Amino acid sequence: MKMKIYTGIAVIAVIILISGTSILATASPATSTDPLISLSYLTRVFRPAVDTHVTSQVNSVINRVNSRATEVENRINSMATHRSQTFVVVNLNNSNTYDLPAGTEVMLRSGSATIQTGSGITALTNITTGNEQTGAMTPNNMYLAAQAGRIQATANSTVILVRGR
Repeated sequence: MKMKIYTGIAVIAVIILISGTSILATASPATSTDPLISLSYLTRVFRPAVDTHVTSQVNSVINRVNSRATEVENRINSMATHRSQTFVVVNLNNSNTYDLPAGTEVMLRSGSATIQTGSGITALTNITTGNEQTGAMTPNNMYLAAQAGRIQATANSTVILVRGR
């Protein structure tokens, strides 16, 4: 008798097991009839949250770019208004002179030139060597007119760089 009960329980268990696996096998999750995530959740909750996050990130990047562009623009404008901080290229021909106010820096880039003295004009200070200098200028040395100074080109196509005028 016990055997019949055990056999009956085993048959019922097998039937339940077979019917459960067949139900699971026929179900198809993540379809339009049984979606993994509902469309209403995607359209009402998820997408607006993503849109808000993306918009805030894009606005943040745009603000940083605009801020940096404004900094660069201000820097360029500052440099343009303070031309004394940049060198100006001056081209001289033979015997042309160029007056240097006090505090002006000058550098001979090409050609040849001499430092003129007399009538209130004194020697220039050669910043490269640390000495006062009169006579011929040395190419690529930086000179400072501590007082008013003058240089004269002794060759055609003489190029000097001047800062601080």
